[in-house]
Amino acid sequence: YSPYTALTSEQVKVCDEILDRLIVSLAHKTKFNAIIEGVAGTGKTVVLIKVLSELVRLSMISSGSSSSVAASSSASSSVYDDDDQESIISDIERREKDYARAAKIRSACPKGLKVAYVVPLSELMPPFRKVIKSVCGNPSIVKSASEVANDPDRFDVIFVDEAHRLGTINKFGANKDPYKQACKNALGITYVPKMPNPPTELDWIVAKTDNCVFVYDENQKVRCHQSISHVVFDNLVKSKPFSLIYPL
Repeated sequence: YSPYTALTSEQVKVCDEILDRLIVSLAHKTKFNAIIEGVAGTGKTVVLIKVLSELVRLSMISSGSSSSVAASSSASSSVYDDDDQESIISDIERREKDYARAAKIRSACPKGLKVAYVVPLSELMPPFRKVIKSVCGNPSIVKSASEVANDPDRFDVIFVDEAHRLGTINKFGANKDPYKQACKNALGITYVPKMPNPPTELDWIVAKTDNCVFVYDENQKVRCHQSISHVVFDNLVKSKPFSLIYPL
């Protein structure tokens, strides 16, 4: 029994740290941003999806007594040798930790956990829905920034892959109606032409939750006028006192 199979020790550590901070933030009704950084091939998206899948898995653990699981496992461990008993003890500790985490999530989100996995590029949404369905069972978790903005409810946690690709108003071309609707629903503002610093997709996301986990690559020089600048990300996310960077 291991929820972190196939991850490196560094990735496991980052997953655990982000997961625990998210749960604390949910429990205490505070704010938290995790920013996963690293060059290509370091497993940023793998970590992002793993934190999401673990959070969803824990939210679905039914209430029960961790001590009863530990007792039954401990009783049966007497027939095993030392190596087996060490493995069983490790398994018991992990399960007890799961129960503690799950209890905090249930207490913080009594109506159920509401999460979203935002993919900035529309052409990547179908394959990511397949991935999220396989690890979480619910492909509808994958959403565009507009879908998040137009959702009538707030989210407990929003996960954003390749956040440096989130869009500006220019992403919407000549038809600004979808952009205007999202600004109204997420921010409660009415867009007017030539308004200074029009909101971005990132503005919508941070307005819809108190907890975000971003994959962000500051070394990618996004020159496209349709994508947010690094300055925007720094101002809205990175500079906040409740934001932490997790390098890979």
